[in-house]
Parts: sequence; C-alpha cells; structure tokens
Amino acid sequence: MSYAPHQDNPLRPSGIVYFGNPSTDQTFEASSNFVYDSSNNRLVVDNILISNSGEIGSTTTPDAITIAEDGDVILKSDLTIGGNLTVQGTQTVLNTETVAIEDNIILLNKNVTGEPSLDAGLEVERGNSPNVALIYDEGVNKWRFTNDGTTYFNVGSGVYTLSANNGTSQTLNDGDTLSILGGSGIITTIGASDTYTLDILVDNSTIEIVSDTVRVKDGGITNAKLATSSVTEDKVQRTIDSTFVNNETITADINLVIGGVSGISVKLPVPVSGKMVFVKKIDSGSGPVTILRNSADTIDGATSKILYYQYETLTFVSDGTNWFIV
Repeated sequence: MSYAPHQDNPLRPSGIVYFGNPSTDQTFEASSNFVYDSSNNRLVVDNILISNSGEIGSTTTPDAITIAEDGDVILKSDLTIGGNLTVQGTQTVLNTETVAIEDNIILLNKNVTGEPSLDAGLEVERGNSPNVALIYDEGVNKWRFTNDGTTYFNVGSGVYTLSANNGTSQTLNDGDTLSILGGSGIITTIGASDTYTLDILVDNSTIEIVSDTVRVKDGGITNAKLATSSVTEDKVQRTIDSTFVNNETITADINLVIGGVSGISVKLPVPVSGKMVFVKKIDSGSGPVTILRNSADTIDGATSKILYYQYETLTFVSDGTNWFIV
C-alpha cells in the first residue's frame, strides 16, 4: 500500500491504494481511524495488529520488539521508562548481575494491614550450601539472622547492660571485651566451637553438683560450720507425736502419751550427744506411762522412769551414752 501524494489537511484521512487481488476492492479507500500526520511525520491509528512472533523496530534494529503468540513481549535493547512502573503479576525475575537502586528505602510486605504476622527480609542463594538470611521475625519482634540456614540469632542493639546480683551494672558497647576470670574455685575454658565452659569446683564431701545444681550434701553442715549462737529458738522446729503403741520407740522431740487404764510403755531413742526428748502423760486414766531405756543405756542410772499423774512431764537429755533427767 502507499499513501496519497498530497493532503490538504494533515489530520484528514489519507487514501490507500491497493494493488492486486481481490479485484473487487476499491482502488482508493479512506478511514477516520487511520491517519497520516504529515506535520509531525507520524501515523495515527487506534490499533496495530502484527503476526504472531512479529517484530517492531528501527532501520538499524528492526527486531527491537518481538511480540510472541501468547502476548509475551521481548525487548532486545535497553528500556527507559519516564513514568512509574507498576507490575501486576505475582513474580519479578531479574537475570542481571548488578542491580542499582536509587531509592534509599525498600518497602517489603506492602499490602500488610492490621496486626502483622508475615516475616520479611533478604535471603541469599548459596547453591549446594544452606541459604543464609536476614529477616524481621514477627514472632519475636526482632531482626534475626542465620549463618547456616537453621540457627537464628537476634541482631543486637549495639548497647548491652551486664548486671550483677549485688545491684551493680556495666554498659557494654559493640567492640567492648567481656572477660570472665577464673579463680581457686572456678575454672574457665574456651571451646573450639564458640563455647564457653565455667566449672565450679566443690569438695564433694559437704558440697555437691547434681543435675547442674550446686547444693549442700545431706549431713554436710555440722556444728563446726555453724557460728556461735547462729541457731536461735525461733529457728528451731520440734516434732510432736501423740499416738503410741506399747513398747514403741520414741522418734519425736515432744511426746504426748495416754496411759489409759492398763498403762503403756515407751522407749527412749538411741542416745545421741545433745539430743533432748520430752515425755508428758496427758490423760487422767489410772494407767501409768513407763519410759524405758533403749538398750544398755541408763536413765539417771536406772533402767526406766514412770509418770503416774495427768500432765506430769519428764525431760531427758543424752550425753551420747546415757540419758539424764533435767
């Protein structure tokens, strides 16, 4: 086809001359939707349809733009966009080695509204090695990073406060060194895998470590470990027993015994130096309460003592061998 050799109005539809079949077509045709603007040397048309995989270009680069059958567009050369670029698809892939972005803030999770729940960040593809990432974790409300793809660490604020249980504290900034010194009772060890071991030495006779807990062993505190007058009366808790069968050995500190009609006998415990035992008859029955020695020990030189009357009391103390009434 060719355009008419002249037109009296630049925006008036130009004629089109057809050569060849069909012979029934008009030799000259014109349309208001197909205009040649001679003033600006351009063609004005509402729509242009090209063949599948057709190309649009310049004299130098005739295939600058290729439109595939499915509508995909391939640009062979650079593309400069003077306005905004809006991508409505779900994925943007950049097969470039260098990305230069002038914006100083990149907004992620743009469509989030209300309470946030989606993490966001950057992930690095590392081929055969685990990917690493820097993310903002909404679960803990902190920036976190991973160097192995599995273990995540919090990104610090750069300022830390170390507090001791005596109320003192020390501020540590990035780059400061925290040293933990051992001593006669503490051994410190730096491991090869970024581990720090602190061992507390105990004598294992009075102090022991069980399941990573330091505790005093049973019987570990003796009189020699107690300061004079360190145990006062308000710190002493005595045991009380008021139920007995005949010839039962006393186990409590304070013993309230019922003699009944026929009487009852109770035995003192094995003598222990400094141990004190109280025995009191609490009923008005005629049966006496007989206090027997434990074995070969004696009670003020005797083998037994008897309580006959209600509310009568005897106090026994041992020197480790025998019992004495005080």
